[in-house]
Amino acid sequence: MRRATGRGIRSAVSATTRNWPPGSSRCDGDGGVCEVTGGGSDRRGDAMRGGQPTRREFVKHAAVVGAAVGGGVYLASVEGVGRDEAADPPPLRPPGALPESAFLATCIRCLRCVDACPNHALVSLPIGTPGGQGGTPTLRPRKAACMLCDTDAGEFLKCTEVCPSGALQLVRKTKEEIHEKVHIGVAEIDFDLCYSYNNWSCGACFRACPLAGEALTVGLWERPTVHEEACVGCGCCERACIRYPHAIRVKVKSA
Repeated sequence: MRRATGRGIRSAVSATTRNWPPGSSRCDGDGGVCEVTGGGSDRRGDAMRGGQPTRREFVKHAAVVGAAVGGGVYLASVEGVGRDEAADPPPLRPPGALPESAFLATCIRCLRCVDACPNHALVSLPIGTPGGQGGTPTLRPRKAACMLCDTDAGEFLKCTEVCPSGALQLVRKTKEEIHEKVHIGVAEIDFDLCYSYNNWSCGACFRACPLAGEALTVGLWERPTVHEEACVGCGCCERACIRYPHAIRVKVKSA
């Protein structure tokens, strides 16, 4: 997957004042239901762009889903988590989380962080999840992003404030501490899906980013560039993306 490099300037064009491009999605509040717009065929095909599938594509997809359900296999794409996330990628941990091995050893599965999150962005991994991860908190930006408690009163990020075991380090709501201690993941752009890289000016991800201008910049056609050194992986960009499948996704940063 190609990644953008360099810095750009933000276009004055607003995505809210233009027609929705084919394949865009408008989701409900919890991200569970999405309306996907149709559109004409292009070189990637309607199925990739979100248009109406052919009868053959529909039958093929139905067969895959049926086989997965019949065999008791969890097919991530059924819940709309994306074409390449069905392989269960490493979970995104809450802000301030220790490195994964230390986190798993320290977290007592009390889920106080899940209850404390003002945006209801954290959920518990199912009991029986491989690797001893069952019962631990994770972030799923497709449904709700970490807002870094920007609209909530208090000095600290709520989830880090209530953690009794130290699995989450206490994080003050200052830009310095957020950059230092919040390493949820890093956003990655799929250039084949991103509207701004395919002649549709968008910029939804940039406008949603709480660290816009640092973690995310835009250039011509509002083409986004992720700056890994500044991205904390909050997922606001992924949640805001109007493309379906999403063209920007947060993944655990490689060591």
